[in-house]
Amino acid sequence: MEELTNLVKRIHEDKELMAELIDKFNPLINKYIRILYRYDAEDVRAEMELALWEAVIKMKFVNSEGECVQFFSRALNNKFYELYRKSKMEREYENACYYENIEKESENRIDTINFDFDISNFISRTNEKKKALYEKILRFNMTDIEISREMQLSRQYINRIRRLMYKELKEYFYNIYY
Repeated sequence: MEELTNLVKRIHEDKELMAELIDKFNPLINKYIRILYRYDAEDVRAEMELALWEAVIKMKFVNSEGECVQFFSRALNNKFYELYRKSKMEREYENACYYENIEKESENRIDTINFDFDISNFISRTNEKKKALYEKILRFNMTDIEISREMQLSRQYINRIRRLMYKELKEYFYNIYY
């Protein structure tokens, strides 16, 4: 099996022969591609081929076939572990972001519940006509024109009620929280 040592010597002279070396280590490269399933297979293959190329460049002398195989296998193995650590760190970061988003969503839900409760209390303190208007403004987010058409009231009246409501809301929340 002296052909591997001869191939490495010839690669130093002719870079086109690198494809033969890659073919010889293709089973090991495919193994690492299967293990690193989170990455794109083409990316892992390119990284492994680059690791082989760097190993050939670093190899100054070739004593035996066994040393060549061991040197190239170790280079591919080191690249595999580098990619694996990178993948693991990315997965941990994604998990941390996921749980952080869940916490934020639950805080937002609690804030929304509290706000809805406060709005319900505010609306319940008004008379029946204002209740209907306040609900359309606060709960359904309707415009003055939509409310005026539905309740057959003037837009100006609804606008005046809206401004009054905001003033009352400001006072209501100020009294609650301050």
